Amino acid sequence: MFRSLLIACLVLAALPAAVAAHGGGSPDNCTTDIYGGTTGSLIVPEGKRCGLHGVTVKGSVTVQEDATLATDKTTIKKHVHSDKAAAVIIVDTDVYGQIHISRTSGLVTIRDSERCKNDPYAGGNVHLFKNHGVVHVCMISIRGNLLVQNNDGPLVYIRGNTVGGVFNLIGNDNAKIYIPGNDIGGNLNVEHNTASEWFLINDNHIVKSLLCNGNVPAPVLVNNDVDGHSVGQC
Repeated sequence: MFRSLLIACLVLAALPAAVAAHGGGSPDNCTTDIYGGTTGSLIVPEGKRCGLHGVTVKGSVTVQEDATLATDKTTIKKHVHSDKAAAVIIVDTDVYGQIHISRTSGLVTIRDSERCKNDPYAGGNVHLFKNHGVVHVCMISIRGNLLVQNNDGPLVYIRGNTVGGVFNLIGNDNAKIYIPGNDIGGNLNVEHNTASEWFLINDNHIVKSLLCNGNVPAPVLVNNDVDGHSVGQC
């Protein structure tokens, strides 16, 4: 009897440490910089900043209104979801699930840490929608589709990525749109974009077709390798 009670007490005493180590239960708030270690799902609360440096997140990361997420050398084993954030900066970070970033007031960047020399990974779709700052995606491997839609900041810059599925560049209204050096497994659909200063699509490999329609002005096309058809303004 005494031995059973002792074992039970030891197990109960260990539970809080186990939960902390493995991030069990509901998501934790992240309001500071975290260096290393493992956690469960995280929420960046409204107006706060979360920095993840060499962290393994076993769940998802959710960024609330006016909050900032900054990651480097981190692994997120589920999804990243952000709506109305101040900024989302994902650097040299593998995300196994979906990345959905919308209505950000400032910078959105998903890239490596070596000026576009490394190759972070996105396991699902990447959807960048109605953001108001610079949108920058550089040298990542995207297993699903890349959807860049209805952004109205000064620049959309999508460089050197490998996209397993379709790349939709649709309905953006920017000063500059620059799409160089991507390897796209599906179609590149370029539709109803406006660029007040310049619009350049160059040095991309497109396994299927390049479809352009309703862009103002029509994009400048240089040295793209299209295995399928080039249609419309392209």
